[in-house]
Amino acid sequence: MRRFIIIFALFSLAFGGTISGRLIYPHGGLGTYFVTAMTRTMLLQLLSGSISITDIPTTMLLLPGNYTLNSDSIVDGRGYIVFGAKRRGLILNSGDPMGMYPEDVYTTGGVATGIDVELDTIGHIRGHIRYMGSYDSLKLNIYTFDFSARTFVVETVYNIRSAEYDVISKSGLKILVAYDDLNGNNMPDSFPRMEPMGTYLGEWGPFIFVGGGGRFSDSINIFVIRIPGVEETQIPDKIEFYCSPNPFNANGRIVYNINGTGELSIFDVSGNIIYECPVFGRGEVKVNVIRKSGMYIARLKYAGGVKSIKFCVIK
Repeated sequence: MRRFIIIFALFSLAFGGTISGRLIYPHGGLGTYFVTAMTRTMLLQLLSGSISITDIPTTMLLLPGNYTLNSDSIVDGRGYIVFGAKRRGLILNSGDPMGMYPEDVYTTGGVATGIDVELDTIGHIRGHIRYMGSYDSLKLNIYTFDFSARTFVVETVYNIRSAEYDVISKSGLKILVAYDDLNGNNMPDSFPRMEPMGTYLGEWGPFIFVGGGGRFSDSINIFVIRIPGVEETQIPDKIEFYCSPNPFNANGRIVYNINGTGELSIFDVSGNIIYECPVFGRGEVKVNVIRKSGMYIARLKYAGGVKSIKFCVIK
């Protein structure tokens, strides 16, 4: 009996695992449907372009119904995002029928069953926006991931007039930014004045998914911050933030160019100083001093003025 158990365990290890369930789309119809299972690391790699959909366990369907995913990469102890969609064009686009199982899926003995994925073209986003200022000009921008350009673009701008909000968005991967639109241009600005703003940060850092399953439909809470001392309007020669090779697999650096000497500070949204250093002339500071994910502010002070930039770190 012991010999059989050992052989069975080796067999399971060699052939990976299985995730199965139903792909549900009330409107049905013949088309190009697929279901895939990926870890969060795979999701970031897919967004950055370092892997393609063919590198992820995927099964194709012509109609909604039962599906089975078999892959060597599906193993016990890893959480999998199980995602389904109906592709209407050559690539997946915002507003296509999409859905996601509402929590990470874990296999037991290499198997997970009953993982049903329901597709939808829209979804609700609800939450609380905390802001100490007036809500008269507060706005919420929803950025969607453009698979063709592999970047996030503004999709919808909502006027928010109270702390509680409930909006409807097209399906897809999104980033939410709330801000006080002081100049009325429908975008958060840092020039010539840094507008109070905040980005949703949660389970997946700044990303949420909209569509069937409602995984991120509630408690999408955002803190719009106004940091004292970082909204001065004097502009130094230059302070900019860069990511390379791309925003999802990046090394961040702050590039400055000033006349004379100055001081560069990095601090978190609570005002805690993370890093300080004197600067002179032209140079750059790598953002490898930050150990935790979150929103950060870099402030450059010199004889000619003060300027701040805001950036998000995901680790």
